[in-house]
Amino acid sequence: MAEHVSSCRTDTNGRSHAHPFSAAQALTLGLALLLVASCAVPQPPPGGPRDVAPPLIINVNPEPGEVNVERESITMEFDKYIDRSSFEQALSFTPRFQESPTISWSGRSVEVTFPEELRDDMTYIVTLDTDLRDERGNNLRNPVNIAFSTGPEINEGEIDGLVVNAGDGSPREGIDVFAYAHPDSASPAELDSLPEEPDYRTQTGSEGAFSFEYLEEQPYYVIAVQDDNRNLRPDPGEEFAVPPESLIVADRDGTTLDVPWVVTRLDTIPPELMRVDARSEQRHELRFDQPITVADRTPERWAVRDSLQDERREINAVYHPPGARNTLVVRTEPLDATTHELTVPDSTIADTTGNLMADTTASFTPSEDPDTMRTRFRAFLPEHTEGGEDGVHTLLTQETPAVRLNQPFTGYSGLPERDSTHLHDVITARDSVGDPRSFELTSEDGATYHLRFTPSLASEEEVDIRVSGAALQDPDTTFARTYQRISDRELGALGGAALWPDDDLPDTDVLAAPDEQNNPTSGRADRPPVVVEAYAVDNGDRPMEPLRTVANPEGQFLIDQLPERTFRFRAFGDYSGDGQWDGGQIVPYRPAEPITWGDETPEVRPRWETMLEAPLRLPEIER
Repeated sequence: MAEHVSSCRTDTNGRSHAHPFSAAQALTLGLALLLVASCAVPQPPPGGPRDVAPPLIINVNPEPGEVNVERESITMEFDKYIDRSSFEQALSFTPRFQESPTISWSGRSVEVTFPEELRDDMTYIVTLDTDLRDERGNNLRNPVNIAFSTGPEINEGEIDGLVVNAGDGSPREGIDVFAYAHPDSASPAELDSLPEEPDYRTQTGSEGAFSFEYLEEQPYYVIAVQDDNRNLRPDPGEEFAVPPESLIVADRDGTTLDVPWVVTRLDTIPPELMRVDARSEQRHELRFDQPITVADRTPERWAVRDSLQDERREINAVYHPPGARNTLVVRTEPLDATTHELTVPDSTIADTTGNLMADTTASFTPSEDPDTMRTRFRAFLPEHTEGGEDGVHTLLTQETPAVRLNQPFTGYSGLPERDSTHLHDVITARDSVGDPRSFELTSEDGATYHLRFTPSLASEEEVDIRVSGAALQDPDTTFARTYQRISDRELGALGGAALWPDDDLPDTDVLAAPDEQNNPTSGRADRPPVVVEAYAVDNGDRPMEPLRTVANPEGQFLIDQLPERTFRFRAFGDYSGDGQWDGGQIVPYRPAEPITWGDETPEVRPRWETMLEAPLRLPEIER
């Protein structure tokens, strides 16, 4: 007869019951007793709070700051197990070795053997940057620097700084910072290139701060670079930040600058045409390597030539498909499926920062498929407006109504989309009493048509926009939407002062006139104009573009016609005079334009002018 031990189960009333099973399937008696006990007494789940602490170095040899070091390796012990691949990525030496060191692990300890003999009387810095993480994925929050010297003295120069984002002044975490020794008197503004690699490298921590320690005491040119390819050089397209001072002296008392490094991107690479995709015998898609803008979509400026017959073919339209800013469609007469050449006009296509693409010619073979796409209505814009109970959609002051089609309208009989008279038969507008409302149609992408009313829509004015489906292969449908300009009673204004370091608070109540907005021409005679920008904080599902104005000579500004939202402010000294903040240049050195961000986030109150309590104070930057 087989022996049995009992397991337990609990019914829905909480009562325990015995359940026999074979001894051949049983565990040890001790385990069975433990099982019974666990049935009778509920136990908390295993484990504890999730480990989110960064790894710590609890022992290192040689010790930080040690002198007269004669070693072939450095050893470190951590308080937890480290992701070993991240250690290799995070580790760097100053000065650099020509070869890679040998890394040997033993549990939580690692020994790094130097690939070459250490130099005499040299301060070495071993850096672990924030790429280092433990096996649970917790990264270092700040870089760790361990320094020792092979001579009787160790370098004691220090430079501390802060790197921030240009948009809102928030700390920039994890960006590399390079320091180039600059012992002579030549200014970085005279440089035509950087050295092959920096003399020192560190990284910003979680609060955007960086610290160079154990530097040789001399001047340095210090830049921040988002060194994505880890080649220790600023490359085109990488984000960077130039210093507020061209040369910064490292000394043992520590040099800390009050003005931050502000991250920017200098994009000098023009867009490139990657390929031409044939969609039909008439539609041909041009694919670019980045979003583009098109200065001139006039078909006559563009050229498609049949290579076999050496004849130019007619182009009907050039446009962006809705939502595809890196794609351009060239629509032609029906083409034979033979080799053709498409020529993009010079100085017509640019990227979003204005880099122009050179005159480009590409070969392609059209599709044999006939073009079956018909022009259709897509949407009314802005898309994020919501109709009220009466179905009326509110327009903010900065918004214009628009009609989006899937492609340019070519008219009833193949007329080109630039025939605006024909398009006015399709898109109509009437006021609240049914009278026609005068407007012009403009399009940035070739398929979305904005209605510019003459005169502009007044406060609370309604307009009914209709799109005839008969002209869009949809004869039984008329698309309609009613818009109403937001009431002036729902709008307010925000104002304040934007001042230079030596400016006193203004005594007058004179504010920048509203018609000076977006026109950076005001300012003191001895200073550039100060551009002030307001950004909606709660942009949510109805985004707003930044609003700009220019402070008057006393430093005061006012931005009106604002909806009831919360805003934050940014101000900069517009030395370039283009109304856009300039982040400077690395080589030759050109400082960034002085910039500041407001700490306040005031809320617009309808029919009120709300003033910032503190001025936006610009920093002083060497120029």
